[in-house]
Amino acid sequence: MAHRSQTRYISTQFILDSANQMKNGRVVKHENAANINACLRKLINEYEEILSSIHYQSNISCTELIHVITREQQKKGITFNTVVKEYLSMMEADDRKKSHKLYNIACAKFLKHMKGDFPLVQLSPTHIQSFADVMKAEGLKETSIRIYLTLIKVILNYARKMNYVTYLVHPFVLFKMPVSNIRELDLSVDELKKIRDVKLFKSVHIMARDIFMLTYYLGGITILKTGTACGMCVIKPGTARRVRTK
Repeated sequence: MAHRSQTRYISTQFILDSANQMKNGRVVKHENAANINACLRKLINEYEEILSSIHYQSNISCTELIHVITREQQKKGITFNTVVKEYLSMMEADDRKKSHKLYNIACAKFLKHMKGDFPLVQLSPTHIQSFADVMKAEGLKETSIRIYLTLIKVILNYARKMNYVTYLVHPFVLFKMPVSNIRELDLSVDELKKIRDVKLFKSVHIMARDIFMLTYYLGGITILKTGTACGMCVIKPGTARRVRTK
């Protein structure tokens, strides 16, 4: 690569026995010359395509231009596991240990389903649907399936944002994410009255009920905040001391 009066080189996987096997930019006198020349021609075409898309060439050095070209070329074949490692390294920096563990489990399960690492560009809606079907057949609950697929989708969206891959058809376009079951946790008026009016005999039970009802009446404020705001300190069951703070 010659740029701004500088020359830099991009290495390839091909090794020649001597400089005499290279003539006018082509490999000669080599048993595999035809195949090597075809591969090099394809590689040069890719570099030229990338080079034509760089509109700020005049502002960077030859070395920087080489880095841009090689990085863009590597993106074309970037694999799922490569993106996973990059994303998880960012999570480690943010000290998100619990999330890191979940991502590891989800991605490892997906890689096992895909029978190893694969180029991101090859992923299709069929792969996502089959992954969901396999998890369901294994007896996983809808909530677990939804969590695993959501994490996989986050990885794919990260790869798209980083311009590592472009999907004409997103792998999740046809997939309907499982809906988690909503648990009814609200107490009815009658249930609340039963808690309020129940006959209790142990002081610890009475205190627990009174604290619960007080929290309810105060709209969810915890007893700790209530005590701090009022200057109240519980000494022992049945007694309290109020300390004036203002």
